[in-house]
Amino acid sequence: RKPDWFVSHFWGEPVLDFVTCLEGHAKVYKHGGEALYWVCAYANSQTHIGEELGNQGPLASPFFRALQLAQGAVLIIDANSVVATRMWCGFENVVIARERKTFAIA
Repeated sequence: RKPDWFVSHFWGEPVLDFVTCLEGHAKVYKHGGEALYWVCAYANSQTHIGEELGNQGPLASPFFRALQLAQGAVLIIDANSVVATRMWCGFENVVIARERKTFAIA
């Protein structure tokens, strides 16, 4: 199944905050528990991330493929806005804008 939403976030936020943000997003968008969120920490092997990303560049990465498949993206803003300083999150947000995906902030 294709992801409905790609989640862009900083890994340092507390898990409870992360889940609360996505629950709020699902409520606002009236998903009723049916939406599929793509989260890199759960979709990629974190112990073999180099193999997952490969050496063909970010446009061949699982992140890029998931962004292309998703109808939209959710940016989770952590308490200190660290997400805004992360290069990979910046890449994701450029792709979101370029692909003209629905964009939500949680």
